Amino acid sequence: MGKRNVGAPIGNKNALGHGAPNGNQNSKGHGVPLGNRNAVKTGTNEHILNPDVLPYEERHLFNNLLLFFKDRKPAEEVFKYIRAMSTQQITYIKPNGKLKIMPIPYCVMVKYAFNWQFTAAHLWLFENHPWIFMQSDENV
Repeated sequence: MGKRNVGAPIGNKNALGHGAPNGNQNSKGHGVPLGNRNAVKTGTNEHILNPDVLPYEERHLFNNLLLFFKDRKPAEEVFKYIRAMSTQQITYIKPNGKLKIMPIPYCVMVKYAFNWQFTAAHLWLFENHPWIFMQSDENV
């Protein structure tokens, strides 16, 4: 007995013309609000578009990494590793000013712990460029 085909035959036009008409605005304005971070669980796939949502210390670390690397992608990767290994949590400032703290899952910590490239980069930056890990004196 072979595998049974599921679905309409190739070339079937029965559903042609059905669905929402062109220009339909029924779903406009629906969806998640701008800046919603509910889906960020581990922080590994996160893109930091606005460093202002980070706590003070993390914001300065991220800005210093941007100054050092002069490119957003490697700065984000190293920042996520350093944050995971040092704080073991993700902290965000919500638009109403309250903090949201989420622990980083164990599986992510293990992935970072056994990634020798991140470990080597973190140690090299700490030994050769310690200013990256220091906070600036402004706005203290």
